[in-house]
Amino acid sequence: MIVNVVALSILCSIYADNGNVHVDRIGNPLLTITTSTHVLCHNECAEINTCAAWSWHRCEERCRLFDKDERIPFSNITSIKCGGVSGSMSSRMTTSRIYSSLKLNEISPNGWLLRQLQLQATGQAGHLDEFWNDIEHSIWIGGTYDHSGAGHERGPYWLNGQVPLAALLNASNPEDATTKNVVNQTEYWIHYVLSNWVNATTGWLGPDGDFGDPYWSGWNMAVSLLQYSTAHTGTEIADRCQSAVLGYLNTTYSRMLKSPLVGWSQTRYQDLAYIAILLSETSNTPNKQLLYDLALLSTEQGIDWVAYYNRDGVFKVPEMNVPTWTQQNHGVNNAMGTKAAVVGAWIGEQGRINKTDLDHQILTQDRWHGQPHGMFSADECFGGRGLSRGIELCAVVEQMYSLELAFSQFGDTTYIDKAERIALNALPGTITSDMWQHQYLQQANSISATYKQNPHIWQTDGGDATGFGVEPNFGCCTANHPQGWPKFAQNVFLTYQNDNNETGVAMVFIAPVVAQFTTGSLKGVRVELVTDYPFDDMISITASLPEGMKMLPLRVRIPEWATTATMTQSGKVLP
Repeated sequence: MIVNVVALSILCSIYADNGNVHVDRIGNPLLTITTSTHVLCHNECAEINTCAAWSWHRCEERCRLFDKDERIPFSNITSIKCGGVSGSMSSRMTTSRIYSSLKLNEISPNGWLLRQLQLQATGQAGHLDEFWNDIEHSIWIGGTYDHSGAGHERGPYWLNGQVPLAALLNASNPEDATTKNVVNQTEYWIHYVLSNWVNATTGWLGPDGDFGDPYWSGWNMAVSLLQYSTAHTGTEIADRCQSAVLGYLNTTYSRMLKSPLVGWSQTRYQDLAYIAILLSETSNTPNKQLLYDLALLSTEQGIDWVAYYNRDGVFKVPEMNVPTWTQQNHGVNNAMGTKAAVVGAWIGEQGRINKTDLDHQILTQDRWHGQPHGMFSADECFGGRGLSRGIELCAVVEQMYSLELAFSQFGDTTYIDKAERIALNALPGTITSDMWQHQYLQQANSISATYKQNPHIWQTDGGDATGFGVEPNFGCCTANHPQGWPKFAQNVFLTYQNDNNETGVAMVFIAPVVAQFTTGSLKGVRVELVTDYPFDDMISITASLPEGMKMLPLRVRIPEWATTATMTQSGKVLP
Protein backbone atom coordinates (compact mmCIF):
# COMPACT_ATOMS: atom_id res chain seq x y z
CA MET A 1 0.00 0.00 0.00
CA ILE A 2 1.22 3.53 -0.85
CA VAL A 3 0.01 6.50 1.18
CA ASN A 4 0.47 10.17 0.29
CA VAL A 5 2.10 12.49 2.80
CA VAL A 6 2.53 16.23 2.26
CA ALA A 7 5.78 17.25 3.41
CA LEU A 8 22.45 11.79 -25.84
CA SER A 9 23.39 14.19 -28.14
CA ILE A 10 26.26 12.30 -29.90
CA LEU A 11 24.79 10.36 -32.87
CA CYS A 12 26.23 8.86 -36.02
CA SER A 13 24.86 9.89 -39.41
CA ILE A 14 23.15 6.53 -39.91
CA TYR A 15 20.56 7.38 -37.28
CA ALA A 16 17.61 9.37 -38.59
CA ASP A 17 15.84 11.70 -36.18
CA ASN A 18 12.21 10.61 -35.70
CA GLY A 19 12.63 7.62 -37.96
CA ASN A 20 14.09 4.21 -38.70
CA VAL A 21 16.36 3.75 -41.72
CA HIS A 22 16.11 -0.05 -41.67
CA VAL A 23 12.42 -0.63 -42.39
CA ASP A 24 9.72 0.73 -44.66
CA ARG A 25 6.05 1.00 -43.72
CA ILE A 26 3.53 -0.59 -46.09
CA GLY A 27 -0.22 -0.87 -46.58
CA ASN A 28 -2.99 1.30 -47.98
CA PRO A 29 -1.81 4.90 -47.78
CA LEU A 30 -4.03 7.65 -46.44
CA LEU A 31 -2.10 10.22 -48.39
CA THR A 32 0.89 10.45 -50.72
CA ILE A 33 2.71 13.76 -50.97
CA THR A 34 6.16 15.18 -51.74
CA THR A 35 8.33 16.43 -48.88
CA SER A 36 11.95 17.49 -48.98
CA THR A 37 12.88 15.66 -45.74
CA HIS A 38 11.68 12.73 -43.69
CA VAL A 39 11.15 15.08 -40.73
CA LEU A 40 8.48 16.95 -42.69
CA CYS A 41 6.88 13.62 -43.57
CA HIS A 42 6.81 12.70 -39.89
CA ASN A 43 5.25 16.07 -39.06
CA GLU A 44 2.51 15.60 -41.66
CA CYS A 45 1.56 12.30 -40.04
CA ALA A 46 1.58 13.89 -36.61
CA GLU A 47 -1.07 16.38 -37.78
CA ILE A 48 -3.54 13.66 -38.82
CA ASN A 49 -5.33 11.80 -36.01
CA THR A 50 -5.88 8.68 -38.13
CA CYS A 51 -2.27 8.47 -39.30
CA ALA A 52 -0.58 5.47 -37.68
CA ALA A 53 2.66 5.37 -39.68
CA TRP A 54 4.68 7.20 -42.33
CA SER A 55 7.34 6.41 -44.90
CA TRP A 56 9.70 8.67 -46.87
CA HIS A 57 11.69 7.47 -49.87
CA ARG A 58 14.86 9.45 -50.43
CA CYS A 59 15.21 9.49 -54.24
CA GLU A 60 11.60 10.42 -55.01
CA GLU A 61 11.17 12.57 -51.89
CA ARG A 62 7.88 10.72 -51.61
CA CYS A 63 5.99 10.74 -48.32
CA ARG A 64 3.26 8.19 -47.68
CA LEU A 65 0.97 8.17 -44.66
CA PHE A 66 -0.79 5.01 -43.44
CA ASP A 67 -3.69 4.15 -41.16
CA LYS A 68 -1.86 1.15 -39.66
CA ASP A 69 1.72 0.23 -38.86
CA GLU A 70 3.18 -2.66 -40.86
CA ARG A 71 6.93 -2.96 -41.42
CA ILE A 72 9.17 -4.52 -44.05
CA PRO A 73 12.98 -4.21 -44.34
CA PHE A 74 14.16 -1.73 -46.97
CA SER A 75 16.67 -4.37 -48.05
CA ASN A 76 13.75 -6.55 -49.19
CA ILE A 77 12.39 -3.91 -51.58
CA THR A 78 14.48 -3.92 -54.75
CA SER A 79 12.58 -0.99 -56.31
CA ILE A 80 13.90 1.43 -53.67
CA LYS A 81 17.38 2.38 -54.80
CA CYS A 82 18.19 5.19 -52.38
CA GLY A 83 16.63 3.81 -49.24
CA GLY A 84 14.42 5.82 -46.97
CA VAL A 85 13.16 6.47 -43.49
CA SER A 86 9.93 5.43 -41.80
CA GLY A 87 8.23 5.67 -38.47
CA SER A 88 5.05 5.08 -36.51
CA MET A 89 2.93 7.20 -34.27
CA SER A 90 2.87 4.32 -31.78
CA SER A 91 6.28 5.47 -30.60
CA ARG A 92 4.75 8.67 -29.26
CA MET A 93 1.99 6.80 -27.41
CA THR A 94 4.12 4.69 -25.08
CA THR A 95 3.00 4.38 -21.48
CA SER A 96 5.21 6.28 -19.06
CA ARG A 97 6.09 4.62 -15.79
CA ILE A 98 4.46 5.72 -12.58
CA TYR A 99 7.76 5.85 -10.68
CA SER A 100 11.20 6.85 -11.94
CA SER A 101 14.67 6.01 -10.68
CA LEU A 102 17.10 8.47 -9.19
CA LYS A 103 20.54 8.94 -10.67
CA LEU A 104 23.03 6.55 -9.09
CA ASN A 105 25.14 9.36 -7.64
CA GLU A 106 22.09 10.78 -5.82
CA ILE A 107 21.71 7.71 -3.56
CA SER A 108 23.75 7.30 -0.36
CA PRO A 109 23.05 4.11 1.61
CA ASN A 110 23.56 4.19 5.38
CA GLY A 111 23.30 1.82 8.34
CA TRP A 112 22.88 -1.87 7.72
CA LEU A 113 22.41 -1.41 3.96
CA LEU A 114 25.75 0.38 3.64
CA ARG A 115 27.41 -2.35 5.70
CA GLN A 116 25.86 -4.98 3.41
CA LEU A 117 27.21 -3.23 0.33
CA GLN A 118 30.63 -2.89 1.97
CA LEU A 119 30.57 -6.61 2.79
CA GLN A 120 29.89 -7.31 -0.86
CA ALA A 121 32.81 -5.10 -1.85
CA THR A 122 35.20 -6.77 0.61
CA GLY A 123 33.82 -10.21 -0.17
CA GLN A 124 33.80 -12.41 -3.23
CA ALA A 125 32.34 -9.91 -5.71
CA GLY A 126 34.93 -7.27 -4.88
CA HIS A 127 37.86 -9.63 -5.43
CA LEU A 128 36.85 -11.77 -8.41
CA ASP A 129 39.11 -9.65 -10.58
CA GLU A 130 42.08 -10.90 -8.56
CA PHE A 131 41.67 -14.66 -8.82
CA TRP A 132 38.69 -15.85 -10.91
CA ASN A 133 39.76 -16.36 -14.51
CA ASP A 134 36.43 -15.40 -16.04
CA ILE A 135 36.82 -11.91 -14.54
CA GLU A 136 40.55 -11.47 -14.01
CA HIS A 137 41.37 -12.73 -17.52
CA SER A 138 38.05 -12.06 -19.23
CA ILE A 139 37.93 -11.69 -22.99
CA TRP A 140 36.17 -8.37 -22.33
CA ILE A 141 39.43 -6.91 -20.97
CA GLY A 142 41.84 -8.58 -23.35
CA GLY A 143 42.07 -12.03 -21.76
CA THR A 144 41.21 -15.48 -23.04
CA TYR A 145 38.53 -16.60 -20.55
CA ASP A 146 34.75 -16.20 -20.14
CA HIS A 147 33.47 -18.79 -22.60
CA SER A 148 30.70 -20.43 -20.59
CA GLY A 149 26.93 -20.53 -20.57
CA ALA A 150 25.00 -18.64 -23.24
CA GLY A 151 27.99 -16.58 -24.38
CA HIS A 152 30.70 -14.31 -23.03
CA GLU A 153 28.31 -13.49 -20.20
CA ARG A 154 30.22 -13.56 -16.94
CA GLY A 155 32.12 -10.30 -17.30
CA PRO A 156 28.95 -8.38 -18.22
CA TYR A 157 26.98 -10.12 -15.44
CA TRP A 158 29.58 -9.05 -12.88
CA LEU A 159 29.88 -5.49 -14.16
CA ASN A 160 26.09 -5.14 -14.03
CA GLY A 161 26.41 -5.40 -10.24
CA GLN A 162 29.77 -3.67 -9.78
CA VAL A 163 28.80 -0.43 -11.55
CA PRO A 164 25.91 0.42 -9.20
CA LEU A 165 27.86 -0.92 -6.20
CA ALA A 166 30.75 1.45 -6.97
CA ALA A 167 28.45 4.44 -7.48
CA LEU A 168 26.51 3.82 -4.28
CA LEU A 169 29.63 3.36 -2.15
CA ASN A 170 31.22 6.41 -3.73
CA ALA A 171 28.17 8.50 -2.87
CA SER A 172 28.27 7.29 0.75
CA ASN A 173 31.98 7.12 1.55
CA PRO A 174 34.26 8.13 -1.35
CA GLU A 175 37.51 8.13 0.66
CA ASP A 176 37.16 4.58 1.94
CA ALA A 177 39.78 2.18 0.57
CA THR A 178 37.14 -0.43 -0.27
CA THR A 179 35.16 2.14 -2.22
CA LYS A 180 38.23 3.19 -4.18
CA ASN A 181 39.01 -0.42 -5.05
CA VAL A 182 35.53 -1.06 -6.51
CA VAL A 183 35.50 2.30 -8.30
CA ASN A 184 38.88 1.51 -9.87
CA GLN A 185 37.58 -1.87 -11.03
CA THR A 186 34.59 -0.38 -12.81
CA GLU A 187 36.59 2.50 -14.28
CA TYR A 188 39.08 0.07 -15.79
CA TRP A 189 36.38 -2.13 -17.30
CA ILE A 190 34.24 0.70 -18.68
CA HIS A 191 37.17 2.48 -20.31
CA TYR A 192 38.63 -0.74 -21.70
CA VAL A 193 35.33 -1.79 -23.25
CA LEU A 194 34.71 1.64 -24.77
CA SER A 195 38.23 1.76 -26.21
CA ASN A 196 38.46 -1.84 -27.45
CA TRP A 197 35.03 -3.42 -27.88
CA VAL A 198 32.96 -0.76 -29.66
CA ASN A 199 33.38 -1.58 -33.34
CA ALA A 200 33.71 1.73 -35.21
CA THR A 201 32.66 0.09 -38.49
CA THR A 202 29.70 -2.07 -37.49
CA GLY A 203 28.66 -0.54 -34.17
CA TRP A 204 28.79 -3.94 -32.48
CA LEU A 205 29.60 -4.12 -28.78
CA GLY A 206 31.90 -6.92 -27.62
CA PRO A 207 33.05 -10.20 -29.18
CA ASP A 208 31.16 -10.87 -32.39
CA GLY A 209 29.70 -14.27 -33.16
CA ASP A 210 32.55 -16.46 -31.98
CA PHE A 211 30.79 -18.25 -29.12
CA GLY A 212 27.30 -18.95 -27.75
CA ASP A 213 24.14 -17.03 -28.53
CA PRO A 214 24.88 -14.39 -31.20
CA TYR A 215 22.98 -11.65 -29.34
CA TRP A 216 22.95 -12.33 -25.59
CA SER A 217 26.59 -11.66 -24.63
CA GLY A 218 26.46 -7.88 -24.93
CA TRP A 219 23.15 -7.13 -23.24
CA ASN A 220 24.37 -6.83 -19.66
CA MET A 221 27.38 -4.88 -20.89
CA ALA A 222 25.02 -2.38 -22.51
CA VAL A 223 23.06 -2.09 -19.25
CA SER A 224 26.32 -1.58 -17.35
CA LEU A 225 27.32 1.27 -19.68
CA LEU A 226 23.94 2.95 -19.25
CA GLN A 227 24.07 2.59 -15.46
CA TYR A 228 27.54 4.11 -15.49
CA SER A 229 26.25 7.02 -17.58
CA THR A 230 23.58 7.85 -14.99
CA ALA A 231 26.28 8.18 -12.33
CA HIS A 232 28.30 10.53 -14.59
CA THR A 233 25.57 12.63 -16.21
CA GLY A 234 26.82 15.51 -18.32
CA THR A 235 30.31 14.12 -18.83
CA GLU A 236 32.05 13.03 -22.01
CA ILE A 237 32.31 9.45 -20.75
CA ALA A 238 28.54 9.33 -20.18
CA ASP A 239 27.96 10.45 -23.77
CA ARG A 240 30.39 7.79 -25.00
CA CYS A 241 28.52 5.11 -23.06
CA GLN A 242 25.16 6.14 -24.49
CA SER A 243 26.52 6.50 -28.01
CA ALA A 244 28.08 3.02 -27.80
CA VAL A 245 24.79 1.48 -26.71
CA LEU A 246 22.84 3.29 -29.42
CA GLY A 247 25.24 2.03 -32.08
CA TYR A 248 24.99 -1.49 -30.67
CA LEU A 249 21.18 -1.43 -30.69
CA ASN A 250 21.16 -0.08 -34.24
CA THR A 251 23.35 -2.95 -35.43
CA THR A 252 21.41 -5.49 -33.39
CA TYR A 253 18.14 -4.36 -34.96
CA SER A 254 19.61 -4.57 -38.46
CA ARG A 255 20.83 -8.12 -37.82
CA MET A 256 17.56 -9.23 -36.24
CA LEU A 257 15.72 -8.36 -39.46
CA LYS A 258 17.79 -11.09 -41.15
CA SER A 259 18.54 -13.48 -38.27
CA PRO A 260 15.76 -13.58 -35.63
CA LEU A 261 16.27 -14.26 -31.96
CA VAL A 262 16.56 -17.94 -31.02
CA GLY A 263 17.44 -19.94 -27.92
CA TRP A 264 18.64 -17.87 -24.98
CA SER A 265 17.99 -14.53 -26.64
CA GLN A 266 14.47 -15.58 -27.64
CA THR A 267 13.44 -16.43 -24.07
CA ARG A 268 15.26 -13.37 -22.71
CA TYR A 269 13.99 -10.93 -25.36
CA GLN A 270 12.53 -8.58 -22.75
CA ASP A 271 16.02 -7.83 -21.47
CA LEU A 272 17.07 -6.59 -24.92
CA ALA A 273 13.90 -4.55 -25.24
CA TYR A 274 14.47 -3.05 -21.81
CA ILE A 275 17.88 -1.74 -22.92
CA ALA A 276 16.00 0.32 -25.54
CA ILE A 277 13.67 1.62 -22.83
CA LEU A 278 16.58 2.46 -20.52
CA LEU A 279 18.45 4.33 -23.25
CA SER A 280 15.31 6.24 -24.16
CA GLU A 281 14.89 7.32 -20.54
CA THR A 282 18.51 8.11 -19.71
CA SER A 283 19.60 9.94 -22.87
CA ASN A 284 18.45 12.80 -25.06
CA THR A 285 18.62 10.82 -28.28
CA PRO A 286 15.99 12.02 -30.77
CA ASN A 287 15.94 8.59 -32.35
CA LYS A 288 13.10 7.14 -30.28
CA GLN A 289 11.75 5.33 -33.35
CA LEU A 290 14.69 2.93 -33.62
CA LEU A 291 14.42 2.15 -29.90
CA TYR A 292 10.67 1.61 -30.14
CA ASP A 293 10.99 -0.59 -33.23
CA LEU A 294 13.73 -2.65 -31.55
CA ALA A 295 11.54 -3.26 -28.50
CA LEU A 296 8.65 -4.20 -30.79
CA LEU A 297 10.72 -6.53 -32.97
CA SER A 298 12.20 -8.18 -29.87
CA THR A 299 8.69 -8.84 -28.59
CA GLU A 300 7.56 -10.26 -31.93
CA GLN A 301 10.55 -12.62 -32.10
CA GLY A 302 10.58 -13.56 -28.41
CA ILE A 303 8.74 -16.27 -26.55
CA ASP A 304 5.03 -15.65 -26.02
CA TRP A 305 4.91 -15.61 -22.22
CA VAL A 306 1.13 -15.00 -22.24
CA ALA A 307 0.44 -18.19 -24.17
CA TYR A 308 2.98 -20.05 -22.04
CA TYR A 309 1.33 -19.11 -18.74
CA ASN A 310 -2.19 -19.48 -20.16
CA ARG A 311 -1.17 -22.97 -21.33
CA ASP A 312 -2.72 -22.42 -24.76
CA GLY A 313 0.44 -22.13 -26.88
CA VAL A 314 3.14 -24.44 -28.17
CA PHE A 315 4.96 -24.25 -24.82
CA LYS A 316 3.02 -24.58 -21.56
CA VAL A 317 4.07 -23.78 -18.01
CA PRO A 318 4.26 -27.07 -16.08
CA GLU A 319 2.01 -27.73 -13.11
CA MET A 320 4.62 -29.84 -11.34
CA ASN A 321 8.27 -30.86 -11.37
CA VAL A 322 9.97 -30.88 -14.78
CA PRO A 323 12.39 -33.83 -15.17
CA THR A 324 14.30 -32.45 -18.18
CA TRP A 325 15.97 -29.16 -19.12
CA THR A 326 14.24 -26.76 -21.55
CA GLN A 327 14.66 -23.07 -22.33
CA GLN A 328 11.01 -22.30 -21.60
CA ASN A 329 10.91 -23.98 -18.17
CA HIS A 330 14.28 -22.63 -17.06
CA GLY A 331 13.98 -20.73 -13.78
CA VAL A 332 16.25 -17.79 -14.63
CA ASN A 333 14.54 -17.29 -17.98
CA ASN A 334 11.16 -17.15 -16.25
CA ALA A 335 12.46 -14.70 -13.64
CA MET A 336 13.69 -12.47 -16.45
CA GLY A 337 10.33 -12.96 -18.16
CA THR A 338 8.59 -11.35 -15.19
CA LYS A 339 9.65 -7.98 -16.64
CA ALA A 340 8.04 -8.69 -20.04
CA ALA A 341 4.90 -6.76 -19.10
CA VAL A 342 7.04 -3.67 -18.44
CA VAL A 343 8.19 -3.86 -22.05
CA GLY A 344 4.63 -4.51 -23.23
CA ALA A 345 3.35 -1.42 -21.44
CA TRP A 346 6.09 0.74 -22.96
CA ILE A 347 5.30 -0.48 -26.48
CA GLY A 348 1.56 0.07 -26.12
CA GLU A 349 -1.15 -1.68 -28.12
CA GLN A 350 1.28 -3.98 -29.93
CA GLY A 351 3.09 -4.96 -26.74
CA ARG A 352 1.38 -8.37 -26.49
CA ILE A 353 1.56 -8.60 -22.67
CA ASN A 354 0.03 -6.34 -20.00
CA LYS A 355 -0.37 -6.02 -16.23
CA THR A 356 -3.22 -8.52 -16.08
CA ASP A 357 -0.99 -11.07 -17.79
CA LEU A 358 1.83 -10.27 -15.35
CA ASP A 359 -0.44 -10.83 -12.35
CA HIS A 360 -1.48 -14.20 -13.79
CA GLN A 361 2.17 -15.04 -14.46
CA ILE A 362 3.21 -14.41 -10.84
CA LEU A 363 0.12 -16.15 -9.45
CA THR A 364 0.86 -19.22 -11.59
CA GLN A 365 4.49 -19.33 -10.48
CA ASP A 366 3.35 -19.30 -6.85
CA ARG A 367 0.42 -21.70 -7.28
CA TRP A 368 2.45 -24.54 -8.78
CA HIS A 369 6.02 -23.83 -7.70
CA GLY A 370 5.89 -21.27 -4.87
CA GLN A 371 8.24 -21.48 -1.88
CA PRO A 372 8.08 -19.87 1.60
CA HIS A 373 10.99 -17.50 0.88
CA GLY A 374 8.99 -15.80 -1.90
CA MET A 375 10.59 -17.48 -4.92
CA PHE A 376 9.36 -20.34 -7.04
CA SER A 377 11.33 -23.58 -7.27
CA ALA A 378 13.49 -24.20 -10.36
CA ASP A 379 16.51 -26.48 -10.10
CA GLU A 380 17.17 -25.53 -12.69
CA CYS A 381 13.80 -25.92 -14.34
CA PHE A 382 10.47 -25.73 -12.50
CA GLY A 383 10.43 -28.19 -9.61
CA GLY A 384 6.97 -28.07 -8.03
CA ARG A 385 6.04 -27.03 -4.48
CA GLY A 386 8.05 -29.58 -2.55
CA LEU A 387 10.13 -27.78 0.08
CA SER A 388 13.23 -29.76 -0.80
CA ARG A 389 13.23 -28.41 -4.35
CA GLY A 390 15.84 -25.76 -5.11
CA ILE A 391 16.01 -22.32 -6.68
CA GLU A 392 19.04 -20.89 -8.44
CA LEU A 393 20.66 -17.75 -7.01
CA CYS A 394 20.62 -16.14 -10.48
CA ALA A 395 16.84 -16.50 -10.52
CA VAL A 396 16.59 -14.83 -7.11
CA VAL A 397 18.32 -11.62 -8.19
CA GLU A 398 16.62 -11.60 -11.60
CA GLN A 399 13.15 -11.97 -10.06
CA MET A 400 13.93 -9.14 -7.64
CA TYR A 401 14.99 -6.89 -10.50
CA SER A 402 11.95 -7.76 -12.62
CA LEU A 403 9.57 -7.06 -9.72
CA GLU A 404 11.30 -3.76 -9.00
CA LEU A 405 10.78 -2.71 -12.61
CA ALA A 406 7.18 -3.93 -12.54
CA PHE A 407 6.46 -1.76 -9.52
CA SER A 408 8.01 1.32 -11.12
CA GLN A 409 5.93 0.75 -14.26
CA PHE A 410 2.55 -0.05 -12.72
CA GLY A 411 2.75 1.22 -9.12
CA ASP A 412 1.27 -1.98 -7.65
CA THR A 413 2.79 -2.51 -4.20
CA THR A 414 2.18 -6.27 -4.31
CA TYR A 415 5.22 -6.44 -6.61
CA ILE A 416 7.50 -4.60 -4.21
CA ASP A 417 6.13 -6.54 -1.23
CA LYS A 418 7.11 -9.74 -3.01
CA ALA A 419 10.50 -8.34 -4.02
CA GLU A 420 11.17 -7.36 -0.39
CA ARG A 421 10.21 -10.82 0.83
CA ILE A 422 12.72 -12.34 -1.58
CA ALA A 423 15.42 -9.78 -0.74
CA LEU A 424 15.16 -10.34 3.02
CA ASN A 425 14.85 -14.13 2.88
CA ALA A 426 15.97 -15.90 -0.29
CA LEU A 427 18.91 -13.58 -1.08
CA PRO A 428 20.76 -13.60 2.28
CA GLY A 429 19.72 -17.20 2.92
CA THR A 430 21.97 -18.52 0.17
CA ILE A 431 25.09 -16.37 0.78
CA THR A 432 27.45 -16.56 3.75
CA SER A 433 27.46 -13.63 6.17
CA ASP A 434 30.83 -12.37 4.89
CA MET A 435 29.59 -12.68 1.28
CA TRP A 436 32.59 -14.80 0.29
CA GLN A 437 30.63 -17.95 -0.54
CA HIS A 438 27.24 -18.75 -2.02
CA GLN A 439 25.12 -21.69 -3.12
CA TYR A 440 24.01 -22.38 -6.65
CA LEU A 441 20.72 -23.79 -5.36
CA GLN A 442 19.00 -23.14 -2.04
CA GLN A 443 16.16 -25.18 -0.51
CA ALA A 444 13.47 -24.01 1.88
CA ASN A 445 13.89 -27.33 3.72
CA SER A 446 17.60 -28.12 3.47
CA ILE A 447 19.27 -30.76 5.61
CA SER A 448 22.65 -30.63 3.86
CA ALA A 449 24.83 -28.03 2.15
CA THR A 450 27.71 -30.27 1.19
CA TYR A 451 29.45 -31.14 -2.04
CA LYS A 452 29.08 -34.36 -4.07
CA GLN A 453 25.62 -35.16 -2.77
CA ASN A 454 24.45 -38.49 -4.10
CA PRO A 455 21.61 -39.08 -4.38
CA HIS A 456 19.91 -35.66 -4.67
CA ILE A 457 16.40 -34.64 -5.65
CA TRP A 458 17.06 -32.34 -8.61
CA GLN A 459 17.46 -33.77 -12.09
CA THR A 460 19.36 -31.17 -14.10
CA ASP A 461 21.98 -29.89 -11.63
CA GLY A 462 24.87 -31.72 -10.02
CA GLY A 463 25.78 -32.94 -6.55
CA ASP A 464 27.64 -29.71 -5.70
CA ALA A 465 24.65 -27.43 -6.29
CA THR A 466 23.82 -26.71 -2.62
CA GLY A 467 27.41 -26.49 -1.40
CA PHE A 468 28.77 -23.07 -0.42
CA GLY A 469 31.78 -21.85 -2.38
CA VAL A 470 33.11 -19.55 -5.09
CA GLU A 471 31.72 -21.45 -8.06
CA PRO A 472 29.48 -24.30 -6.90
CA ASN A 473 27.94 -26.33 -9.75
CA PHE A 474 28.27 -23.55 -12.37
CA GLY A 475 29.76 -20.06 -12.41
CA CYS A 476 26.90 -17.91 -13.72
CA CYS A 477 25.64 -17.10 -10.20
CA THR A 478 29.16 -16.20 -9.09
CA ALA A 479 29.10 -13.38 -11.63
CA ASN A 480 25.39 -12.49 -11.55
CA HIS A 481 24.39 -12.43 -7.88
CA PRO A 482 26.16 -9.11 -7.05
CA GLN A 483 23.38 -7.12 -8.75
CA GLY A 484 20.92 -8.00 -5.96
CA TRP A 485 21.73 -5.55 -3.15
CA PRO A 486 22.80 -2.56 -5.29
CA LYS A 487 19.56 -2.63 -7.27
CA PHE A 488 17.62 -3.04 -4.04
CA ALA A 489 19.29 0.15 -2.79
CA GLN A 490 18.30 1.97 -5.97
CA ASN A 491 14.64 1.35 -5.19
CA VAL A 492 14.45 2.75 -1.67
CA PHE A 493 13.48 6.15 -3.08
CA LEU A 494 11.80 6.78 -6.45
CA THR A 495 10.16 9.88 -7.90
CA TYR A 496 6.66 10.39 -9.32
CA GLN A 497 4.30 13.04 -10.69
CA ASN A 498 1.21 13.79 -8.59
CA ASP A 499 -2.19 14.93 -9.84
CA ASN A 500 -0.99 18.55 -9.86
CA ASN A 501 1.96 17.60 -12.10
CA GLU A 502 4.36 18.18 -9.21
CA THR A 503 7.36 15.92 -8.76
CA GLY A 504 7.31 14.00 -5.50
CA VAL A 505 9.40 11.39 -3.70
CA ALA A 506 8.20 7.88 -2.89
CA MET A 507 9.67 5.64 -0.19
CA VAL A 508 9.47 2.14 -1.63
CA PHE A 509 11.86 -0.37 -0.03
CA ILE A 510 12.45 0.30 3.66
CA ALA A 511 16.17 0.69 4.28
CA PRO A 512 18.50 3.47 5.55
CA VAL A 513 19.28 5.74 2.60
CA VAL A 514 19.83 9.44 1.92
CA ALA A 515 18.62 10.84 -1.41
CA GLN A 516 20.27 14.10 -2.50
CA PHE A 517 18.69 15.42 -5.69
CA THR A 518 20.97 17.26 -8.09
CA THR A 519 18.80 18.09 -11.11
CA GLY A 520 15.29 19.06 -12.13
CA SER A 521 12.55 20.49 -9.95
CA LEU A 522 13.84 18.55 -6.92
CA LYS A 523 17.34 20.00 -7.15
CA GLY A 524 18.59 20.75 -3.64
CA VAL A 525 16.07 18.45 -1.93
CA ARG A 526 17.51 16.02 0.61
CA VAL A 527 15.42 13.13 1.96
CA GLU A 528 16.76 10.78 4.63
CA LEU A 529 15.26 7.50 5.74
CA VAL A 530 16.53 6.32 9.13
CA THR A 531 15.62 2.80 10.17
CA ASP A 532 16.94 -0.58 11.31
CA TYR A 533 14.08 -2.36 9.52
CA PRO A 534 13.78 -5.33 9.15
CA PHE A 535 15.57 -5.66 12.52
CA ASP A 536 13.24 -3.03 14.00
CA ASP A 537 9.81 -1.71 13.04
CA MET A 538 10.41 2.03 13.38
CA ILE A 539 11.26 4.36 10.51
CA SER A 540 11.87 8.10 10.32
CA ILE A 541 11.80 10.23 7.16
CA THR A 542 13.24 13.74 7.18
CA ALA A 543 13.12 16.12 4.22
CA SER A 544 15.26 19.24 3.81
CA LEU A 545 14.01 21.63 1.14
CA PRO A 546 15.90 24.36 -0.72
CA GLU A 547 14.99 27.99 -0.23
CA GLY A 548 11.72 28.83 -1.94
CA MET A 549 10.27 25.30 -1.86
CA LYS A 550 7.42 25.17 0.66
CA MET A 551 6.19 21.60 0.26
CA LEU A 552 7.42 18.22 -0.95
CA PRO A 553 4.88 15.63 -2.14
CA LEU A 554 5.78 12.38 -0.40
CA ARG A 555 4.45 8.86 -0.70
CA VAL A 556 5.25 6.14 1.81
CA ARG A 557 4.80 2.44 1.17
CA ILE A 558 3.28 0.48 4.05
CA PRO A 559 3.98 -3.26 3.61
CA GLU A 560 0.90 -5.42 3.11
CA TRP A 561 1.54 -7.32 6.33
CA ALA A 562 1.74 -4.14 8.48
CA THR A 563 -2.00 -3.91 9.14
CA THR A 564 -1.62 -2.00 12.43
CA ALA A 565 1.05 0.46 11.31
CA THR A 566 0.67 4.09 12.42
CA MET A 567 2.19 7.27 10.96
CA THR A 568 2.96 10.63 12.52
CA GLN A 569 3.99 13.92 10.97
CA SER A 570 5.59 16.57 13.18
CA GLY A 571 4.27 14.67 16.21
CA LYS A 572 0.68 14.40 14.95
CA VAL A 573 -0.85 11.00 14.18
CA LEU A 574 -2.00 10.80 10.56
CA PRO A 575 -5.32 9.15 9.67
